[in-house]
Amino acid sequence: MSHPTLTTLYRIGAGSGVGSALILLVNAAKRAEVIPTSAITQLVAPLAQILALALVASLYLAFGRRGGALVAFVATLLRGRQVPTVPLVLYATGAVPVALRAFVPDLALDLGLVTLAVGIGWLATWLFQESGRITTRAVARHASSRMVETAA
Repeated sequence: MSHPTLTTLYRIGAGSGVGSALILLVNAAKRAEVIPTSAITQLVAPLAQILALALVASLYLAFGRRGGALVAFVATLLRGRQVPTVPLVLYATGAVPVALRAFVPDLALDLGLVTLAVGIGWLATWLFQESGRITTRAVARHASSRMVETAA
């Protein structure tokens, strides 16, 4: 049985991230009454979180195996300087009002959803474009650690 390559996994995560971003924009538009609430908008709304998890899991697989919670994970990625800073900051900034949705005004939540969508969409696009090079770096890093083990 063959297993998918890391490039394929990163691209699946990136595609999921784009889907999440689009659903988040629909959610924000629905909340702001730009589009009407319907059975389909209600049905797809929770998919944004599920799809975002695939993007975060891909980023974690590629770069962040030392981070824990959202803040620690984002800090680890920022410190590593392998992921672009601006979309990562947009992602973290947008996640705050969404996480505190019960305590923030509707406008703050709507802006948080849009900011989160932009950050996730940007990260997903970047991950898709870089997926082949990330695999190369991971394989090179793994090969160099094996060379160190063999030499020892």
